[in-house]
Amino acid sequence: MTEANVSFAGNLTDDPELRHTEAGIARAMFRVAVSGRREQEASFFTVIVWRDQAEHAAESLAKGSRIVVLGRLQQRTWTAEDGAARSVVEVVAEELGHRCGGRRRRRPGRHAAPSGSQLDQG
Repeated sequence: MTEANVSFAGNLTDDPELRHTEAGIARAMFRVAVSGRREQEASFFTVIVWRDQAEHAAESLAKGSRIVVLGRLQQRTWTAEDGAARSVVEVVAEELGHRCGGRRRRRPGRHAAPSGSQLDQG
């Protein structure tokens, strides 16, 4: 299967959720809203981030953070408890960066989203 790469800019809809696998590998998940040409139009993407980048994202990003995501599409399939086949397409982030321009939203006590190079350190 051909790998589909994507890039988009948007705002987090919630704080990142940080979990660890049984092997201790960090995994952060969050959703990003991307506005269309009209404010009423928006697309929502679930983003998955792994390892050190996941730890940094969980510490640095919050609901409303404006970010740029570069990654690849990944489809997961499973069988639900009712026996129905389920499928979801997610974005596995390879790079995250601060989205420049527009209005900034900051929650008290939070820092602006780090640049991609800051997220890659660790």
